[in-house]
Amino acid sequence: MKRHWTAIGAAAVLIALTVFFVACDQSSIFEIGDTVPDFTMPDQYNAEVKLSDLINEDGMNGAVLAFYILDNSPG
Repeated sequence: MKRHWTAIGAAAVLIALTVFFVACDQSSIFEIGDTVPDFTMPDQYNAEVKLSDLINEDGMNGAVLAFYILDNSPG
């Protein structure tokens, strides 16, 4: 059941980001090397994770945000 809600949450975030980027003026879309604004979102355990906390850990100098839309799906 927990995986089900995680998948729904990931899908909701992806949809929100897609709507955001489609609605953006083309001149405001991020380019390689741009700094993104700080944000907070739930992780796979539904604990809040803040981007700035991740990249400020010792030894970290960046972060990659990845979505596995079909992870744990039958297809």
